[in-house]
Amino acid sequence: MLAAAMRIFFLILSLTAWASAQSGGTSLGAAVDAVLQRNPGVAGAKYRVQEADAALRETQMKRLPSLTVNSAFTRGDNPVYVFGTLMNRKSFTQADFAIDSLNNPGLTNNFRNSFEVGVPLFTGFELQSFERLGRLGRDAAASGQELTVQDTRYAVVEAFLQVLLQKDLFRALAERIEASDAEIENARKLKEKGLVLGSDYYAAQAICGSLKAWRTQVAAGLEAAKSRLATLMGVSPQSMSVSGVLSYKEYPLEPEADLVEIALRHRPELRQSSLREDMASVLRRQEGLSLLPKVEAFGSMETDTKDFNGNPWNKIFGVRASLPLGDPTYPSRRSRAFNP
Repeated sequence: MLAAAMRIFFLILSLTAWASAQSGGTSLGAAVDAVLQRNPGVAGAKYRVQEADAALRETQMKRLPSLTVNSAFTRGDNPVYVFGTLMNRKSFTQADFAIDSLNNPGLTNNFRNSFEVGVPLFTGFELQSFERLGRLGRDAAASGQELTVQDTRYAVVEAFLQVLLQKDLFRALAERIEASDAEIENARKLKEKGLVLGSDYYAAQAICGSLKAWRTQVAAGLEAAKSRLATLMGVSPQSMSVSGVLSYKEYPLEPEADLVEIALRHRPELRQSSLREDMASVLRRQEGLSLLPKVEAFGSMETDTKDFNGNPWNKIFGVRASLPLGDPTYPSRRSRAFNP
């Protein structure tokens, strides 16, 4: 009987538990909601989704122009430095062409401030790859969150149904033991009158003793199930009571091939694995393109001044390209991308 009851318990999809509006009782839905609100794994999965969203937005923002502000103070008497500084200040005079001034200039102070704007024109498909990785990472994090929520729900439902099952078993055993005690008392009186064999009487006592031992075992299982559910909910077992009714319902079984197909389409861990495979494919492709040049349009305005009384501006605009040559990390990065 115990084995049959446990088999019924493990067929969770065939067990329907619903809340009855009893005072002081916790329904299955309330228990699930309480655990989902306090479970650190669920909270962590939610934050990982937010982190993935932020990483995607960061990648998308890299397409926008970037502004760099630089400021520096220098002091020196290097002839080239002094000559160039005076020219940049647009304060060069005829006296500065004197041989002695050119060869032995005094110490010169200079404040240089500049503003530079850069716009990526071509990044070797790096931005496109990172944006796709960001989208895949966000979807993978969302699948991970769904999986965590499902696992948490399953754990709560399992613990809740275990409590209801143990309660029903305990109640059924208590009724049978009460009936057995009454029957044994009647049998004892009949045995004293010689109407019942002593062996039958003692056999009935042994059966009743087995039922009582089983009741003790079920009581311990009930306390353990309540403790597990209380731990998940963050309450004490003594202050927790559950309300619900167990019923068994036969569900028509789908063909195995259909069940497998549904699982492959909807199971979050399978979807997460597929997304990670796509991410690895994007990384391999990007590492293969990492030796392409990167092209950026830029514009810069800078000023050199001695005391901020005058701030002449110099402007420069152009397009620059960078090509990595002799990158010692490339073999390792490529190996990691192609052997994840």
